[in-house]
Amino acid sequence: MDDSNKISQLEERISKLEKMVEQLTENKGENNALQVLASYDFSLEECRKNSGWKICNAENIECPDALSLKAMQVERTLGVFCDPMLINNDIHLPADEIKRVHVRIKSNVDATQRCMLRVYFVTEKYREWSQAKSVDNYYPAGRLVDVYVDTKNRYWTGNLMGIRIDPVEGLRGSIEIEFIELLDGEDNAKYRIDFTNQKSLEETGWTLRNTSQINCCGKLTFNVNVLEKKRVFKDPFIMIGNIDIDANAAKYIHIKMRVDVDNKRVKDTYMQILFKTKSSNFWTQDKSMRYSYKLGEEIDVYIEIKQLFWKGRIIALRLDPFENLDGVAKIRLIELLNEVPGKSKIDMLEVRAHRLEIKINTLFNQKGK
Repeated sequence: MDDSNKISQLEERISKLEKMVEQLTENKGENNALQVLASYDFSLEECRKNSGWKICNAENIECPDALSLKAMQVERTLGVFCDPMLINNDIHLPADEIKRVHVRIKSNVDATQRCMLRVYFVTEKYREWSQAKSVDNYYPAGRLVDVYVDTKNRYWTGNLMGIRIDPVEGLRGSIEIEFIELLDGEDNAKYRIDFTNQKSLEETGWTLRNTSQINCCGKLTFNVNVLEKKRVFKDPFIMIGNIDIDANAAKYIHIKMRVDVDNKRVKDTYMQILFKTKSSNFWTQDKSMRYSYKLGEEIDVYIEIKQLFWKGRIIALRLDPFENLDGVAKIRLIELLNEVPGKSKIDMLEVRAHRLEIKINTLFNQKGK
């Protein structure tokens, strides 16, 4: 069979599939429970031009089938905010021995809010602080509590060289910490610092940043200072601020994307999805989700939304495909769905049709050579 006959048969097959999709769509209530709450198909030129998504900290690259952007170096004042840090750069322990971080803490901030305690770490192999190398957990403000943070992270390997505790972000007040422990699988302390019996912070090996110490007598107490911070970074992202979606209805985010970076030694990274709600109309780390993926490959992922603050009305979305890398992201599709469409007959047919289209393009390319 020659190429022309193959192409003819494939085109005929796609035509039949499209008719089946149309028929199924007409009976959507009977055959398909899938609801697409928002869909942005950047393979379509009209979507790339009029979708409402805005490119930030990046250069738009013309691409016929994707929203393509290249990271740019940006120097920016990040604004006035609160971001206290407690850092120890002299912790040397095998990472696989530490299963949990235990902090006894009291955050004297707005007691109606939950706080997020984030633990950053550096290792012999990865010596720079980054969100990819962090773990976190939430805790109530206004009272002394024990916060346990699991150390499940792909970079939590090798030997630990430093630990950083970020007790709150964006909330003003003061922080009290009694002790910090690094626990093994049996909850035995492999490392412990008890601030209730220290004369000075300097003797403990821990230092404070973005804050001012009140005292270290009886417990470590420090203010949450307001500061202005500047940073030079590469943080490309796209954002849209004109949506209005019921958070309860949107249970999955579907993303098709490919990222290629200049540094071939970096094999994987993570994307970050941030959102705003009607009751919380600003970007924050606690209103975000992260997903790790391999670089240099086409990814087609359904990310289940398990997020404490994903509630009410979602009014804005932001996708950060990567951070602090030189590279190009090609974003083909972003959707908000009520379920994973693997159960959907329409979805299965569309996947088959898409694969046939790829074959047709391959045949055409082979014929042209």
